[in-house]
Amino acid sequence: MKKVLALTLVAVMALFVLAACSSNEGTQSSGDTSSGDTSSETITYKDGTYKGQSSKNDHGQYGDIEITIKDGKITDVKYKEIMEDGSEKAPGSYEFQEALDAIESLPQKLIDVQDPDKVDVISNATGTSELFKEAAKNALEQAK
Repeated sequence: MKKVLALTLVAVMALFVLAACSSNEGTQSSGDTSSGDTSSETITYKDGTYKGQSSKNDHGQYGDIEITIKDGKITDVKYKEIMEDGSEKAPGSYEFQEALDAIESLPQKLIDVQDPDKVDVISNATGTSELFKEAAKNALEQAK
């Protein structure tokens, strides 16, 4: 009797585990489908030059961006970060090379992907990446 009860409990638990796994797979699959649809959407902006800033971070630094749109596409991006004292982050005035490298590379990444949300955060320059993306979103809001 104990063996039958134990086998029944094991069978019921196995069913619960299988049901839970199959339910999660269905959710992931439908999630992947919808995100695939989103990536195929093309964003078109109004032509012009748009400026934006991020909010200040915990160190009082913020991002300042100028984005040029031509034929509905981002064609030029100028980005700088301003430190708490009002000076621009630059070699000699800022010690974290990863952030300085990110300031140089992020504009081209935005031109390539055309959407701030699709710009990858740069390792060891997360703060700079986030300030850049926020400033870009603020500038592009004007271009919609």
